[in-house]
Amino acid sequence: MAANSNKKLGRIAGVLYLLVGIFGGFSEGFVDPKVYVAGNAADTARNVVTNSELVRLGVVAHLLDGTFFVFLAMTLYVLLQHINRSVARAMLILVALATGIICLNAVFQFEGLRVANDGAYSGAFGVEGSNALVLLLLDIQHYGTLIAQVFFGLWLIPLGYLAYKSVLFPKWLGFLLIVGGACYLVDLLAAFLLPRFEQTIHTVVLIPSAISEISMVVYLLAVGVKTQKAIIILLPLFMALSGQCTAQIILDHKDSHIHYMGRVDMKDSASVIAWPGTSLTINFTGSEVSALLNDERGDNYFNVVVDGKVVRKLHPDAGKKGYLLVSGLKAGKHTLTLFKRTEWENGKTWFYEFTLNNGARVMPAPATARHKLEFFGDSITSGYAVEDSSGQDRGTSPYKDDYVSYAALTARHFGAEFYSTSKSGIGILVSWFPMVMSGMYDRLDATDSNSKWDFSRYSPDIVIVNLFQNDCWLTNMPENEQFKAKFGVTAPKAGQIIEAYADFIKKVRNKYPKAHIICALGNMDATREGSPWIGYIEKAVASLQDKNIYTHFFPYKNTPGHPNVSEQESMAESLIAFIHETFGW
Repeated sequence: MAANSNKKLGRIAGVLYLLVGIFGGFSEGFVDPKVYVAGNAADTARNVVTNSELVRLGVVAHLLDGTFFVFLAMTLYVLLQHINRSVARAMLILVALATGIICLNAVFQFEGLRVANDGAYSGAFGVEGSNALVLLLLDIQHYGTLIAQVFFGLWLIPLGYLAYKSVLFPKWLGFLLIVGGACYLVDLLAAFLLPRFEQTIHTVVLIPSAISEISMVVYLLAVGVKTQKAIIILLPLFMALSGQCTAQIILDHKDSHIHYMGRVDMKDSASVIAWPGTSLTINFTGSEVSALLNDERGDNYFNVVVDGKVVRKLHPDAGKKGYLLVSGLKAGKHTLTLFKRTEWENGKTWFYEFTLNNGARVMPAPATARHKLEFFGDSITSGYAVEDSSGQDRGTSPYKDDYVSYAALTARHFGAEFYSTSKSGIGILVSWFPMVMSGMYDRLDATDSNSKWDFSRYSPDIVIVNLFQNDCWLTNMPENEQFKAKFGVTAPKAGQIIEAYADFIKKVRNKYPKAHIICALGNMDATREGSPWIGYIEKAVASLQDKNIYTHFFPYKNTPGHPNVSEQESMAESLIAFIHETFGW
């Protein structure tokens, strides 16, 4: 299984953080104390001359420390900006300030080296004057490092906040980082205001800072090196710090424990969820599940379904963020499904990973169902306005729900795999927009004519086609722009309508040579008494002379607007009875 992008970023951040520790520890913890003697110019100058090559290495180490520090902050910014972009930017700015001071300090240290080794300075200022200048330069470097500690401490506070809010890290680690940052600041204030007292508390007060940063390094490396199931190994160090081991399981979008239904575009970094009725399902034991999503524009809705019951309607914001899907579940096995209620016109949602906390255990993914269904349809199939009880027939995203459409209800009745290739407003000959079903039915990304669905990925037993409702309206609207674009000034004749329908069914048959195809219509006014559209479908099916193509018509509901939940349920009951009777399911 390919490592997901967050685990890769975690590994990169862990390596960079380790390099910051190595080069910073070498320069500040080994080189600087070896040459700098506060208040003693002669010893400091002598140490610099004696250890000239070491000082040069220290200068380079300072510069590398600053460089890797910037790259570390940039990597963590990418990893955590979805939590709070303003806080993530503050973290980045604080690191930039710290790095600038580090690099400036290196200049003073290098100049101290030059003065100590260049006889011109002792000739001009005398030996004592030259030594004093060396000490002055290294004093500036020393206190500059202390000032940089302001930002070393401050950057840990936004980092800790982001880690605490993120599902990617345990909360105790975020809290520990905040405490570590505060301890850096306490040590700095003591160094300037109470220098003697600071010498007493220095080692003790920086212990939490060291523990917090070491813990973060180890945690990032552990996240980065896991390549499947991402079970984070909390080392004994973490157990000592937190008092317990909180297991966290991350399932990336390609994890075999996730069962997908619907046309999903599997990218390297994420799964692209667009079509209505697309779902992701996992089996697990545990109490809490989160998901990392990136919604294109914040216009999508999902149902969170736990053990067959909708427990939440999720409305992701635009951008990449983590969401707590469910918490407080009782002990035992659970099944969670994330189901897309809205249509592809409401935008794409990138799914990155599920996170399971609190001692969870992942179980095998649900087995592929014995029966497989696919629906080609319009707004009726998509669940358009199904939850608008006001009578206004509003089709905006809050009122769409493919989960309660007749199509999804039928699939759940049979425990079948479910694919909904549908779009509100679409038709066979004409739609409320330029595209018709023959131009959409074979797409993976419905917004891209070059993105083609691989029909070998899914072979339905039964295909249900419920189209012609929009054709029924638009062919009688000569002033409509799409009517003009498709037909000019003359409405299509019956023969053209029948031929167009038959041609589309042929396309479906070509993709699914073994499937049973149900040519359905209804339950809006295309099936009202006296409507010719039922006859058009019957004649088209008869012309195909295919014993595995059937017709089924839903009675006209005779109410305004799109079908509501109860009317969708009536359609499902009708279709379920037809499938029972015809195919023995």
